[in-house]
Amino acid sequence: MVPLSQIPNGHPVVVRTVAIAEAAQTRHLEALGIMPGTVLVVERAGPFGGAVMVRVGGARYALGRELCHQILVEPEAV
Repeated sequence: MVPLSQIPNGHPVVVRTVAIAEAAQTRHLEALGIMPGTVLVVERAGPFGGAVMVRVGGARYALGRELCHQILVEPEAV
């Protein structure tokens, strides 16, 4: 598993672990549909540690880089 922040643009991945201690952040991610088992695609990672744009289903979200460090993913099985 690797942090979401290290995934190249355009690669579909499966969320395996959300290692966040703060319950409010975990609830926020769950409200966006980002939880273990979710398939998402990194669309764009901002330069210089900027936000990471992800696509979950038909929705797009910008996630902070620090938050993405705590979301562990694996490549989606084809």
